[in-house]
Amino acid sequence: MAELLYQQLADHYLGLLRSGALRDGDRFPSVRQLMRTHQVSMSTATQATWWRARDRATTCRPRRARG
Repeated sequence: MAELLYQQLADHYLGLLRSGALRDGDRFPSVRQLMRTHQVSMSTATQATWWRARDRATTCRPRRARG
């Protein structure tokens, strides 16, 4: 069975972490950034973000309020 799109997207960023292109402490792209960059739906971008957090490759933090 083919890997789902959100898994492919999550694996892409995991590869960047493993290669050192993204380092510990770097910001993972927001859901909206993922949507624009990869031309995917909000659902796919959200699932990709959740998938990496589930594997503890990333942590999710709520967006800080602007003020």
